[in-house]
Amino acid sequence: MKKVLISKIGLDGHEVGARIIVNLLLDNGFKVEYLGIRQTIDDILAKAESFRPDAIGISIMTGAHNFFIPKLRKALDTKKLKSIKLICGGLIPQKDIKPLMKYADAVFDNNSKLDDILKYFKECI
Repeated sequence: MKKVLISKIGLDGHEVGARIIVNLLLDNGFKVEYLGIRQTIDDILAKAESFRPDAIGISIMTGAHNFFIPKLRKALDTKKLKSIKLICGGLIPQKDIKPLMKYADAVFDNNSKLDDILKYFKECI
């Protein structure tokens, strides 16, 4: 069974989308841990070290994706967790997707369809 860690990061308190993804993955056979809102990179790393997920999904609605995603990827790599796929979703402007793909394995903006997100998780995780 594939394992996925879902989290909000920073001061982002909007979690509806993250909870939808948690339920989507649970309903489709994934083992999912949800850390909730206002998590730090250290919180996510600690859970990743103990849970050992195949992927980490970060939901960001604050516009801080260009700050947090590169830092999280570098932290995962430093902790020898390079094999964990990093997926970013939320309010991501189109102009930011290509630069984010240097650090994330997939980026889903707020217009992404749930079927496309599920297909990615099923095929790529």
